[in-house]
Amino acid sequence: MSLAWLLNEPSAYATRTLAIAASYNFIVPANWPLEVATGLLRAERRGRIESADTAWSLLMALRIDTEPMRANQDVPTIMAAARRFSLTGYDAAYLHLALGQKCPLATLDAALQGAASAAGVTLL
Repeated sequence: MSLAWLLNEPSAYATRTLAIAASYNFIVPANWPLEVATGLLRAERRGRIESADTAWSLLMALRIDTEPMRANQDVPTIMAAARRFSLTGYDAAYLHLALGQKCPLATLDAALQGAASAAGVTLL
């Protein structure tokens, strides 16, 4: 979702979510910063954006809290969710966080949307 905002890949859903992000705190799993950094660096190398650093700074202007991950407790649960819903570990971390925090999930990923619905997580 955050890469869609920064790479000018607007959808009605991404635009609505960005408007909500301007007014509320978002919470993301510990893997989120590196996932976004990787996407921004890839976009910079391909000439899609001028500066990954500038894009990151824009994103940091939003209220985004990173939830730490406890390897002994969270990772086994995340792997179980990944198996159950055929998700990557990265995507299952978002589902795990939404379940644990009892909060809605914002994603453009169809598989993660389906898993969220199946797990009883509200989509933003």
